[in-house]
Amino acid sequence: MHSIQPKSLFAALLLLLGLNSLLSAQKSIFWKISGSGLKDTSYLFGTIHLIPSDLFFLPEGTEKTLISCKKLVMEMDLTDPSLQLKLMSAMMMDSGKTLDNLYTPARYKTLTRNLEKKYGLDVDFFTRMKPVLLQQVLMLKNMTGSGHKSYEKEFQTLAEQSSIPVLGLETIDDQVRALSSMPLKKQAESLFRTAKKPYAGERAFRKMVALYVAQDLEGMLSGISKENPDFKEYEDALLKNRNKNWIDPMRTMMSEGSVFFAVGAGHLGGKNGVIALLKAEGFNVTPF
Repeated sequence: MHSIQPKSLFAALLLLLGLNSLLSAQKSIFWKISGSGLKDTSYLFGTIHLIPSDLFFLPEGTEKTLISCKKLVMEMDLTDPSLQLKLMSAMMMDSGKTLDNLYTPARYKTLTRNLEKKYGLDVDFFTRMKPVLLQQVLMLKNMTGSGHKSYEKEFQTLAEQSSIPVLGLETIDDQVRALSSMPLKKQAESLFRTAKKPYAGERAFRKMVALYVAQDLEGMLSGISKENPDFKEYEDALLKNRNKNWIDPMRTMMSEGSVFFAVGAGHLGGKNGVIALLKAEGFNVTPF
């Protein structure tokens, strides 16, 4: 049996939020923000939280632009030394509830067998974890190939090498609260379906990566809707409300100097996306 380390659990959380946010009709993943009284241009980069190493790419000028900015701002401050501890706490169900409380004895036995035999997971390690997050751990277990890279981690490294401060638009509690908008019973049903089909998550991930590399964000919308049938019901909490909550902090940060924002690509587009919301505030947002 294999256990999952905290850093892998954190990757699972980012992956889930990325999967639920890649909803954009725009073709570019890299944008400039100017106007509305800004003295300096800021930048907005749409990430995919995990990508196979051999498919990782950066548009020309990305690194040079990042190190010219005064701040790197991501969805969360990944440099926070207490982040892992906060993550572990936020991922657990409240009131002593455990996975077996969410299923009939027969279904829980089936779930346990699938997790152990198909994924090699020690179920005891995950028994208090929220099902929606355990579901993403299953996807991580199915990823194969030459390894994976994180855009957030790459940008964080570049910023640290240039002594650029790293900040976040929200906290780990904000992100887990958004995910927890889906009731535990519905999370449990979705986890059960995923555990029965160990390669479905991998196929969905590969499709998403191919669309990201092609910068076909409109294609991602239809694909993710098919793979995540429960998403529409909780779209406000997972995407729209978070986008709106980011605009005021973004405005304040940009007024202090050039900022490089790096958030999940789907937060950029659509009528409720960050680009549209910034334009509604009078900013000029154009492809880099």
